Amino acid sequence: MRWLRVCWQNKELAYNCGRCEKCLRTMIALHLAGALSRCRTFNRPIDVQRVHYLRFGDSMYFWPELLAELERRPADAALAEAVRDSMGWATTPEWMWGRFAASLERKGNLPELLRIVKERLEYAQTPPDPRRHAIELGKAMTRVFDLEQEMHVLKSSRSWKLTEPVRSAGRIVRRLRAGRR
Repeated sequence: MRWLRVCWQNKELAYNCGRCEKCLRTMIALHLAGALSRCRTFNRPIDVQRVHYLRFGDSMYFWPELLAELERRPADAALAEAVRDSMGWATTPEWMWGRFAASLERKGNLPELLRIVKERLEYAQTPPDPRRHAIELGKAMTRVFDLEQEMHVLKSSRSWKLTEPVRSAGRIVRRLRAGRR
């Protein structure tokens, strides 16, 4: 718990940023296990608002199980709603939900997960909700904010300042080469 590192983005040069999908997924799992407060490498609480706008990508497989566990706990209703909301707007293709459901049916011992996946499959097959545009806009705005923060951290870093002469020389060489052609 002292050295747990899951973040591959390391936003703001943090050991674990606590904001990316992988960090939040791990934080929720630790929270469910009752161990988040003992983990020294996550220095912020779970941002429920941020969970509403998560982009899952290839990690979608983990979330139905986390949601099933969150739904069992009344104290985690807001967090469960945030995960459910993100899963509802996830960019996971319809066929993927079908594969999730088929896999869970074959295993046969995960009825709660199967219920959640079937619910998401039905949702994916319904006509788009007008709220989707607002949610997608929120996700895009969150991503833009994250990128602006990263650029600020990058351009404020010592290495960025130390390598400025090399970048300037590279620009001059490229201009000179372009002028010869």
